[in-house]
Amino acid sequence: MKTLKLSQKKCIVWMLLYILFISHGSNILDFSNMNIVAPFTFIVLLLFFKFECKLTFELWILFGMLFVNYIITGILSDAGISTGFNFAGFFEILSVVLAVILLYKLDIDVMTKFIQIVYFFSCISLICYIIISAGAGTILTKLFSTYNTGMGTVSGKFLFVYNLNNPDRNAGIFTEPGIYQAILIMCIYVILFYRERINLSDKKIARYLIVLLITLITTKTAAGYIGLTVISVGILLKRKEKRDIAIAGILITGVAYLIFNYYAKGNDSILQEYFFGKFAETQERSLQLSSGGARLVAMQMGWKAAITHPFGIGYLNWEKQLYKIYGHKFGTGNALFTQLGTRGFISFFISLYLVIKPSYLGKKGWIEFVVFVVLFLYIAIVQSKILYPAIVLVSLLPNVNFEKNNKLL
Repeated sequence: MKTLKLSQKKCIVWMLLYILFISHGSNILDFSNMNIVAPFTFIVLLLFFKFECKLTFELWILFGMLFVNYIITGILSDAGISTGFNFAGFFEILSVVLAVILLYKLDIDVMTKFIQIVYFFSCISLICYIIISAGAGTILTKLFSTYNTGMGTVSGKFLFVYNLNNPDRNAGIFTEPGIYQAILIMCIYVILFYRERINLSDKKIARYLIVLLITLITTKTAAGYIGLTVISVGILLKRKEKRDIAIAGILITGVAYLIFNYYAKGNDSILQEYFFGKFAETQERSLQLSSGGARLVAMQMGWKAAITHPFGIGYLNWEKQLYKIYGHKFGTGNALFTQLGTRGFISFFISLYLVIKPSYLGKKGWIEFVVFVVLFLYIAIVQSKILYPAIVLVSLLPNVNFEKNNKLL
């Protein structure tokens, strides 16, 4: 019976990890769909209480405040129950946080298993990427089913997604490479800064790191390369040698300038003209890079909306404002300031608090903490979600007491 119970736990852990992995933004599961995220939240809650997990009083209060915030925003936005309240967003945050807490309760090596999943899909995506780069993409269209999505015509869904409109970038199973890089950069961060908490041999760690780094490079995303630079700066600062600190200072200054230049000028930026333009000259690529300016617009819109409407203006009104600016439906990414504009200050600060507080309490050192926060904030600005499962997993990792076997500090 004990063996059966352990086996049951192991199955639950792997299934939850896989669901969280694909929930980042794949064509398999759309967590913005209430019909998907609500049942998943219910299942997580059942498992949460079945295995006697407990929420702190603080978390009960925070989730309660978040729920009330969504109700108030829905009422004030006057957009109707389905559009105005948009409880799918609330359930997604709730389910991700509860699922991660549950996972650490069930298995101390959750992060190791997550990295193994990412490594497995990275290997597949690299093989497919090589096939596409060799001009043999038709092999994939014959192996996988082809269908149309919001990102264009694609082949594949469960193992790899081949985007026929943008074939030069590796997105893995996800809808776009930016999501993939966020997962990869979090795994690379853990391997380099929390090696002692990954239950793998040194040989495996080296192999995993090489594969993840190569995969990150093939995503060809500004966010991925900047994230890698931030990690490199952290490693240099940890060495505490004057020359390394000087190099880190130069890198920080250079990256800060490139980021500002990229968001201010978009297609006319230094990164676009001298770096990304070398990879591809397709119209789709150009449109993708123009999102840098769109994220800057989202920052301005978010602050303005929150100041005039502290509980947010709701997603429908947000989309209407974007339509006025661009003349068509347009996704700006920038989840952080989209949350601020659509849900107001309470939701904005709770989302930040849920990630930053646990990573601060369990921090290994200031460098590890600052590097993680910078990566988290940057991902939240360039992507369409704040609380990606990979980020929540990493934020709670330093709080796991390995001596007491999967007890959260």
